[in-house]
Amino acid sequence: MLRLKKTTNGVNRALLLINPSAGAIRHDLDKINDIICRIKDRKIEPVTQLLIPRSNIHSIVSRGIKCGIRTVIACGGDGTVSAVSMAAAGKPVNLGILPLGTQNNIALSLGIPSSLSEAVELLVSGKRKKIDLGSLSFQGKRSYFIEVCSIGLTSAVFDSADMIQHGQIGKIPDLISTLITSEPSDITMIINEKQLVSCRGHIIAVCNMPFAGRNFQIGSSGSYMDGYLDVLYMGDISKLKLLGYSLSKRSTGDIKDARVQCFRARKISIETKPPMPVMADGRVLGNGPVEIEVKRRALSVIAPP
Repeated sequence: MLRLKKTTNGVNRALLLINPSAGAIRHDLDKINDIICRIKDRKIEPVTQLLIPRSNIHSIVSRGIKCGIRTVIACGGDGTVSAVSMAAAGKPVNLGILPLGTQNNIALSLGIPSSLSEAVELLVSGKRKKIDLGSLSFQGKRSYFIEVCSIGLTSAVFDSADMIQHGQIGKIPDLISTLITSEPSDITMIINEKQLVSCRGHIIAVCNMPFAGRNFQIGSSGSYMDGYLDVLYMGDISKLKLLGYSLSKRSTGDIKDARVQCFRARKISIETKPPMPVMADGRVLGNGPVEIEVKRRALSVIAPP
């Protein structure tokens, strides 16, 4: 259990939340100790907590704030950064990021370097920026996302594709089965409460960050501060081509297909028939309609000046 001593001066103290199963660590204690030493070398006193699947990150962050902590450092991949972001949103703390995952879309979007030494240095030299979050209402519950909310085929194959990417090739049959059985849905989108878009397809992605998936660029640089969400709709395209788009490292500007459309929205309502799965930052929420809007300046992050 995390224990924090109260302090009257939390300027140089930070709550360090490490995911020991992140791609660049893989339960390597020497690497974890190296991270802690690098942070201490920058005159930051880390209060370290190793995260496990049942860790209550909201509770950990709240206790840290009560004890004077004003900087929370998320050390791991996009899933870890997203989870810590949700706990820090709207609270009087700055979020630092040490990107040690596979894709690191959030760090890439914010301009945070992939080099551990440079990312640690940024904790001291970086600028505090208030960035937007996505806010979604699904089945009567409100939640947030920092990277992307996806509806459709990407959500359905995410778990299998992620496991395959991490070497679990036994999940390939599950991925193929989902691709074969998945059918397109009739999609109704209401953008900014006035623009009606009706279409048929497999995928809608609502992005707060410029990069998602395998570093696929959807929005422009700095789109996490512009008060809009970027909406990518992929129409009734072959499933193999859709999967190729989803897993490629390219931008929407590279795709010359009229069935791929982009919108910008402050608010969007999405309904699909038959209902398609909804996923926010890797969390599968279920099937059904969803309402999404931008939450302005909801999170303070440490990023390049």
